[in-house]
Amino acid sequence: MVLRPVHNQAHKPSGKIGRIIVFCLLWVGISLLILAVLATIELVQLHVYGIETSGQVTHQEIVKEKITKRVNGRDTRVEIDRYNAIVSFTIDEGTFTISSYDGGTNAPLYPTGTQLTVVYRPSHPEKARIKREMSGFRGIFGPLMLVFFGIALIGTSRLVKFILSKM
Repeated sequence: MVLRPVHNQAHKPSGKIGRIIVFCLLWVGISLLILAVLATIELVQLHVYGIETSGQVTHQEIVKEKITKRVNGRDTRVEIDRYNAIVSFTIDEGTFTISSYDGGTNAPLYPTGTQLTVVYRPSHPEKARIKREMSGFRGIFGPLMLVFFGIALIGTSRLVKFILSKM
C-alpha cells in the first residue's frame, strides 16, 4: 500500500482570492477591448458617413484642476485652468454644441470666435467632432491605447492564473 499526500483545493488560501483577481483582470481587459471596438466603429462611421460643416467657438469653459508640480526640488500642489472650447454649429435639424478638450495650461487651443470645421453624422449630430481632433488622441490613438491596456490586462490575468495553478 502506497500512501499519497492528499491535496485539498479547499484549504488553499489563495484559491478563491486568486480566481477573483483573475476574473477582475479578465473582465476589465475585455471591457477595454469592447470600448476600443465601439470607439473605432464610431470613428469609422464618422469618416465614412460624416458631413463637414462650419462651427464657431462660442465661449470657453474653464475647469479648475489641481496638479503636482516640482518647484525647487519639492512637490507642490497648484491649481491650474484647463480650457474646454464650446463649439456651436447649425444644421437643418437645429443648433448643436460640442465641447473640445484642451489639456494644456496655456492659452486656449481654440480661442473664442475661432471658426472650425465640424464633422457630424446626420443620424447623430450631437456626437459631432472637430475635424482636427479626429486624428489625435480622440481619433485613433485613444482606441489604440484601450487595445494595448486591454491586451495587457488579459495577458496578466492569464499569467496570474498560470502562477496560481503551479502553487
